Amino acid sequence: MAGPLFASLEDQYQLPAGLLDSVWAAESGRGKNMLSPAGAQGHFQFMPPTAEQYGVKDPNDLTQSATGAARMLRDMIDQTGGLDTALAAYNWGIGNLQRQGLQKAPAETRNYIEKVSAGMAQANDPWTALNQQFSQQQPATQPEQHDPWAALGQQFAMPSAAAPGVDVKAAQGAEPVSGAATSAPYRVDMSQEDAVRIQGQAPHTGVLGAIEGLGARVRKAGEGFAQGFGDVPVGVAQASLHDGQRILGEIDGLLGTSLADTGAGNVAARDAEIAQREADYQAATPGSFAAGVGRVGGNLAFSALGGGGRALTAPIMVGTQLGARALPMAPRLGGLLGASTGSGLLGAGYGAVAPVTAGDYDERSTSNMKMGGLLGAATPALGQLAGATGRYIGNNVRAAVAPFTEKGREQIARNIVNEAASRGARRADAGALVSGSTPTLAEISGNPGVANLQRTMRDLNPAPFVEREEANALARMDALNGLRGSADDLAAAVTARDTAAASDYLSTHIGIPVANTEYAALKRTPAFQSAFAEAERMAKNSGGSVETKVANRALANRGGSIGRPQTYVSGVGLQRIKTALDDQITAAKQAGERAKAANVQQVQGKLLALMDREIPGYAEARSAYAHASKGIDAMHYLQGMNLTDAQGNITLAKVQNALSALRKTKQKPGLNPAKAVTGEQENALIAIRDDLLRAARVGSGRSMGSATAQNLATQNMLAQALPGKAGALAGKAPAGSIGTVLGSGAGYLLGGPLGAAAGGAVGGSLGRTASSVINTNNEAIQDAIIRILLNEGGSGLATLQSAAGGSRPLLDMGGVQRLLYPTVDISAGLGLGRTSVPANGR
Repeated sequence: MAGPLFASLEDQYQLPAGLLDSVWAAESGRGKNMLSPAGAQGHFQFMPPTAEQYGVKDPNDLTQSATGAARMLRDMIDQTGGLDTALAAYNWGIGNLQRQGLQKAPAETRNYIEKVSAGMAQANDPWTALNQQFSQQQPATQPEQHDPWAALGQQFAMPSAAAPGVDVKAAQGAEPVSGAATSAPYRVDMSQEDAVRIQGQAPHTGVLGAIEGLGARVRKAGEGFAQGFGDVPVGVAQASLHDGQRILGEIDGLLGTSLADTGAGNVAARDAEIAQREADYQAATPGSFAAGVGRVGGNLAFSALGGGGRALTAPIMVGTQLGARALPMAPRLGGLLGASTGSGLLGAGYGAVAPVTAGDYDERSTSNMKMGGLLGAATPALGQLAGATGRYIGNNVRAAVAPFTEKGREQIARNIVNEAASRGARRADAGALVSGSTPTLAEISGNPGVANLQRTMRDLNPAPFVEREEANALARMDALNGLRGSADDLAAAVTARDTAAASDYLSTHIGIPVANTEYAALKRTPAFQSAFAEAERMAKNSGGSVETKVANRALANRGGSIGRPQTYVSGVGLQRIKTALDDQITAAKQAGERAKAANVQQVQGKLLALMDREIPGYAEARSAYAHASKGIDAMHYLQGMNLTDAQGNITLAKVQNALSALRKTKQKPGLNPAKAVTGEQENALIAIRDDLLRAARVGSGRSMGSATAQNLATQNMLAQALPGKAGALAGKAPAGSIGTVLGSGAGYLLGGPLGAAAGGAVGGSLGRTASSVINTNNEAIQDAIIRILLNEGGSGLATLQSAAGGSRPLLDMGGVQRLLYPTVDISAGLGLGRTSVPANGR
């Protein structure tokens, strides 16, 4: 059957003998009911839009399919002027051939031409002669007087203005081309590059050519954007029609009606329009990367604007939260699983409404839905993997470049401090305990890792640390001197007290006669007697006595005899008796002897009333004297403390011992100078103790070691490249050791033991050289670390806080990435992996 059919078509369309049979074999292997993955159907593998264009209603009918193929081959020969180019256009697409030329045809197309050529050769068809006849016709010696395509146009009834690269289409009623043969009306669509070539001019190059190329890419991107923005609306409309048709079919089955037949034509017409829309787009943008980017952008724009934006990504976000809560022990993994589930559902939905351009709608829609679901489910994990890979590569690049920039060296310093701090707590007690004493980062944080690093840096460069230590020691000494005063301060205080207390009236010649009946009555009480004994002991220590005999100076002043001396109790003595009574009251209260304390208070009250009544101004003098004496007693006590070592430095142990002794002495009954030390003075002493305790934190932990300290840049780079502790261990290794290991391994693989030895030597040398280059700025890095450890400008605290507060989000998924998931799903459903769709639908 095929032989007579092909012979009649040969006569009708003037084709070389055996061409149709060879194309038939190349397309479908002379089979029936063939369907390609792209949707091409039948004997000659037509896409639905192309079959409709050439009148093929049933591609599986050989007569219809062969006739359409003959018509199409005839058109391709008419437009390209050769069998090779016609077959290339049939397989690759006329648009691709026009824009890129036969020389850039893909391997599939070249193999296709060779396959058809071989088939014709086996059939003894004059392929070579015919092809040479079509392709070797030369223009006349004077081009301006002869159309170079005239002979070819006459042979195939083409207008003489048509040429390779020119799209010539029959158009009923169109105006004839100027200067062309007028045997048939044609419309010539010509690209700028084709027009320039036909006129004998070369395409633009340089800046102008680049601008023209950029403009072309922008136009293609615009075409892709428009196509992508309309994909989902078109697909939704198509899905609605098919759903409606299925509903009508169900009704027909129930009622025996034929409603589905009525709408079948509309559905088929809509499917054809959608298929033609896709074919036109692919033909207009064959293999265009810019168009592909534009189409994804159009999908994204529709997702963000036309599709409701965040509302469409709700399955992803809800899935992320639910997954994280479902796996509280591994929230990132749970969140990723939840996001994949939500994205898979979203992708399946997009795939279900993606436009179907060929084949059975239900089958292709189901396939798109599955593909969209799979791709959607995989996208979050792939995005995380890509992001992690990108961060890993970026971190390594930055680590390699960092030692050579100031900003990079500062970052290395922060990385090293944070790595040291990761081994302990990150406290931030930066308050000034003693005015002028500035703590280092190790003192602030109490972190043993930071203390370890500080001691290492101090060994390398002690000057800045010693300067800080001396300044802090001086600040503590100033605080102590301000607390206790100097010997000169004490002497001045005593002088001021004695002057202010009017010693002329508090001296022994002014007081109360012991014969005073109230005084004599008080002296007989046990509490007074005990207090008198304590006061007498204190007076004797000062070289005096509580009671003193005094001559009657009033009679002597009148010219009479002095008379018999009288015994007086001095004001100072009475004050000491009063103080001793205070101690008795305090001791009784501490012992829980309330009755005794009340009894002593009665005795004390009677004494104070006697003193205030019998000694004019005594109440005021007593108060001023007691206040002044208290400060002097405190200075006496504090100056008697032994708080410094042989070098004059305040030591922690001595301050701690002094505070303990002060508290114990204050609790003892009786008069003692420790009781004069105020709470404010004691708190100042505690502040000095706490500042010394904070400084002692630097002694915790172990030093880093000289190898690590001298290879800080290398250590930082390896920490970025190697996981966990491997980077830290590698950073502590001697320079060149890693290169030695790698070189030995490579050498052994290439040359056995001898190769390993040679490779180790070369690798070690290269490793040492690389390490030396990388570590050229180690001194600057060390200086940056020292500034952080000294917390200059708060840099140390900022480093710790930035590391401690830098918690990563559950999933690195911003708004654009969330919207990109459905965009990718749409693209999968539309089959955007194809780079082009040939004119015949391949």
